[in-house]
Amino acid sequence: MWKVANSRKSMQQDRNKGYKDVDKIKGNKMKNKYFLLLIFLLAFVAIRAQEPSAILHLESTDEGVLIPRMTEAQRDAIVEKAEGMLIYQTTAPTGFYFYTDATWQLLRHKGETNIWQENGSAVYYNVGRVGIGKTNPLAALDVAEDIQIDNVYVGRGSGSIISNTILGNQALNSNTSGARNSAVGFKGLTANEDGSDNSSFGYQALKTNSTGSGNTASGSNSMLFNTIGQQNTASGLSSLSGNTEGDLNTAHGAYALSSNQLGSKNTAVGSRALLSNDLGSNNVAIGHATLYHTTNKSGLVAVGDSAMFNNGLGIAVPWQGVRNVAVGSKSMYSNTSGTFNVAIGAEALFNNTDKFENVAVGDQSLYKNGLNSTLPGHASKNTAVGTKAMFNNTTGYLNSALGSFALFTNTTGHCNTAMGFNSLYNNEDGNFNTSIGHQSSLSNESGTFNTAVGHWSFYSNTSGDNNVAAGHGALFFNQTGSSNTALGTEALYSNTAGSNNTAVGQWALYDGDSLSNSVGIGYFANPNASNTIRLGNTATSEIGGFAGWTVLSDGRFKINAKEDIPGLAFIRHLRPVTYQLDMGSLASFLGTPDSMRLHQAEQKKSEIRYSGFLAQEVEQAANALQFDFSGVKPPAHEGDHYGLRYAEFVVPLVKAVQELATTNERLQSELEAERRSNRSKQMLLQKRLEQIESQLTLLQSK
Repeated sequence: MWKVANSRKSMQQDRNKGYKDVDKIKGNKMKNKYFLLLIFLLAFVAIRAQEPSAILHLESTDEGVLIPRMTEAQRDAIVEKAEGMLIYQTTAPTGFYFYTDATWQLLRHKGETNIWQENGSAVYYNVGRVGIGKTNPLAALDVAEDIQIDNVYVGRGSGSIISNTILGNQALNSNTSGARNSAVGFKGLTANEDGSDNSSFGYQALKTNSTGSGNTASGSNSMLFNTIGQQNTASGLSSLSGNTEGDLNTAHGAYALSSNQLGSKNTAVGSRALLSNDLGSNNVAIGHATLYHTTNKSGLVAVGDSAMFNNGLGIAVPWQGVRNVAVGSKSMYSNTSGTFNVAIGAEALFNNTDKFENVAVGDQSLYKNGLNSTLPGHASKNTAVGTKAMFNNTTGYLNSALGSFALFTNTTGHCNTAMGFNSLYNNEDGNFNTSIGHQSSLSNESGTFNTAVGHWSFYSNTSGDNNVAAGHGALFFNQTGSSNTALGTEALYSNTAGSNNTAVGQWALYDGDSLSNSVGIGYFANPNASNTIRLGNTATSEIGGFAGWTVLSDGRFKINAKEDIPGLAFIRHLRPVTYQLDMGSLASFLGTPDSMRLHQAEQKKSEIRYSGFLAQEVEQAANALQFDFSGVKPPAHEGDHYGLRYAEFVVPLVKAVQELATTNERLQSELEAERRSNRSKQMLLQKRLEQIESQLTLLQSK
C-alpha cells in the first residue's frame, strides 16, 4: 500500500516516475464495457435475453445504461449496503465504486495498477495487486498517526517506521527504531533495525544494514552487505557492496570499493576503483580501475585510468606498497611493494614494482624504472620531471632529471643530475655527472664526474671524465678528453680528445682539437699549442702586475749544465729594430673572424712603435753559431707563428758582459804591468840624471 501525504501537484510529479496521472483517473467518467456488463448482470438478474448463455442482452448503437450517481456523502448514507453494490461517485475521487468487505473500493479497468484513496490531506497509493495477501492493504494503518509523523509508504511489507520514506517491495522491512531513512528499490535497507539517516536507491541497496547510520547508497547492490558501517557514500552498481564495518568511505562508479569490508576513509571515483580493497584506509582512487588490486594498503593516492593498478598485489607486509601517489593514466601501473613514490603523468613509473622514494612527473617519466632490477637500493631515490625524463632507467639510483628527455637513455648510471631539455640524453652508465642547460652533455654515454652548465655545453662528450664546462657551447666537441676546465661561451669549443686544458673567457682556447695541458685566459686567448699558456689576445697591449714573474730555477732539478752560451758573438749578430704590428695580417693568419676582432683595441695597438728583434733573424744568428737558443719559439704547426722569449736574452747578454769583463781585466792587468815597467824605467833615468848632474857639478868646481 502506498500512502502519499501531499497535494495533487505531487501526484502530477509521480506521473514522471511511471505512475498514472491522478487527474486522468479522476476525469474518466465512463469505464470500459466490462464494467457496464457487470452492472446489468446485477440489476436485471431475472430477465432473459435472446442469447442462450446471457441473462440479459441489450443492444443499442446510440444509447447507454446509466447506473445510480451520487456524492461520497450520499454513498456513505446508504443504510443497507449489499455486498457487491455498485455506484458512480461524482465527488473526488470520482469513479465506479463497489461495496465489499464492509468498505467501498474504487474499480480499476484492465491493465490499471493504481488504486487511490484520499483521507483529508493524506493520500494512499497502492501499486500492489488488491486481494492478494491483504484484501485491504490500508486497513492496518493508523491514518491520523501516519499523517502526523509525515511518513511516505510505497510498496508492500514495510515495518514500523518513523519519518522514513519507502519505495519498493520489502524496503525497510525490518526497521524498528531507525528514523529519517529513505529506501527506494527492492529490498532496500530491508534488514535495517535502528540505523538512521540512511538513503538507499536501487535494487538491494544497503540490504543488510542493521545499525549503520548516515550512509548513502545509490545503485543496484550498492553497499549490499553493510551492517554497522557509518557515514559511507556509494554510487554505482555494486559500489561498496562488500563493506561491512568500514566508515567514512566514498565510492562512485560501478564496483568501486566493492570488496571493502573494514577499510575506512577511502575515496574511490570511477568504475572498479579500489575494487579489491578490504582493509586499507585513507586511500584516494579517481579513475577507472585505479588501485584495482590494492587490498590492505593505506595512505595511497591514485588519479587516472588504471593508476597503481597492481599496487599491493600479493604483498602481505603492511609497510610495503604504501604512501604512494600516482596521478595519470596507468601511472605506477606495475607497482606492488614500492613505497614513498610519486608519479604524475600518463604511465609515469609504469614498470616500477618494488623501488622506493622515486619522483616521476611527466608523461612516461621513469617509465622503465626498476625493470629487471633485483639489487636492493637500485632504481630508487630518483627524481625525474619532464616528458620521458629518465625513460629507460632500470637500475640507476640517486639521479635527478629536470626537463623533457633529460637522462632519457640512462640505464645503470647513478648520482647524476640533469637539468634542461635533452640534458645527459644519451647517458647510459656514466656516474656523478652534473649537467644544466638545454641539450647539455647530450651525447655523454659513460663519462663520469663531469660538470656542464649552459646551453649545448659539453654537447658531444661520450666518455671523457672529470671535465668542467660552464657557458654556452663550452667544450662543445669534446668526446674523450678529460680533466679539462672551460669557463666562458664556447671556451675549448673545438677540443675533442685533448686533456688537462684550462680555458677562461669567451672563445678561450677556441681552436685546437687535441691540445693538452694548455691554458688560455682572456677573450679569444688561444695558445695554439700544447703545454702553452696564453694570456689575452692579439689586441692585448699590456700584461703586468706588482711583482716579477718567477720561474723554477733550482739546481737540484737541473742536469747536464754546460757553459756553452755564446755571448758577444751572438749579441753582435742581433739586429735591434723598432717596428709596428700589422693587425689585419695577424688576424688573417690566425683565422680570427672579423666578428670576433676588437677593432678599436687593434687600431690603438697598431699605432704603438715597439722595440725588439725579428724572431727569424734571431733564429738565423743562433743557427750561425750552432747555438740552441731557447729564446726563439718556432711555429709548432702550420697555423702557428714565431715568438721570442725576451727573458731568455738575458743569458747571452750576461755571457757577453762576462766576456767583455774578462777582456777588460786582461787589458787592465797588461796596462798595470806596463805602468810598473814604466815607473822602474823612470826611476833608473832619474838616478842617471842625478849622477850626471853630480858629475857636472864636480867638473864645474874644478
